Amino acid sequence: DRPDILGRSPLHIACHKGRESIAKVLLDIGADVGRRTVFGSLPLHYAAASGSLAACKALLAVPGINANALDNWGSTALFWAVRNKKSEIVRFLLSLDMVDPNAYNKDIECMPPPLIEAICQGNELVVQYFLDAGADVNNKFGRTPLICAAMDDFTQGVKFLVGRKEVDVNSRDDHGRTALMFAAEWGCISVVEELLKCPDTHVSATDDLGQTALDLAHEKSNEAIVEAI
Repeated sequence: DRPDILGRSPLHIACHKGRESIAKVLLDIGADVGRRTVFGSLPLHYAAASGSLAACKALLAVPGINANALDNWGSTALFWAVRNKKSEIVRFLLSLDMVDPNAYNKDIECMPPPLIEAICQGNELVVQYFLDAGADVNNKFGRTPLICAAMDDFTQGVKFLVGRKEVDVNSRDDHGRTALMFAAEWGCISVVEELLKCPDTHVSATDDLGQTALDLAHEKSNEAIVEAI
C-alpha cells in the first residue's frame, strides 16, 4: 500500500489503468480500499472514472466500503463516472441500494450533483438512469435540474423532467428566475414550447427584478418566443 507522491497506492493505479486482474489480486492480499490520495480520492473514484466495471464490483464487494464517499472536490464515484461519460458504470452504480444518486457536497459550488452534470452534458440515456433511480429532480444547486436543462437548450431533458409529477416546473434560481425565463431570454424556442405545454407553468411569473419570460424575450428580440408566449 506504499503510496506515490500524490498519495496513490498500487490499488489506485491498477483501478486508474483498468488493470482489473491486478486490482483483484491486490484486494485479495488486503489492499486498503479506504486509502485516499492527496486529493481525497479513493480507489473506487479511480475505478469509476476509468470505466473499470470489474474493479468497481470488486471494490464494492469489500465489507464496510462507503459507496458514497466524497473526495476533496465533494464528489462521489458516481459523479466521476458521469463526468467521464462512463454510462455502463453509471447504470451499474445506480442499480445498487448502497449508492445515493443525490450525494454531493453542497458547500463546494463548482461541483454539481451527478444528475445536473448529466443534464449539462445533454446525456439523455444517463439522465434517464438517474430518473429511474429516483434522483432528486428538485435538487437546487443554485439552479434545479430543470433550469439547467432549459439553459442548455436540452429539450429532451426538459421533456423528461416536466413529465414527472414531482418536478416543480416553476422552480427558481437564486435570482427568482424560472426555466421558462431562461429559455425565453436565451432563445431556446423548443424548450419554451415544451414548457408551455405544461398546464402548471406560470407564464406571468416575475423574477427578482420584476421581469417576466415575455419581458426577457422582448429584451433579446426573440420574436418567435414572444409570439409563442
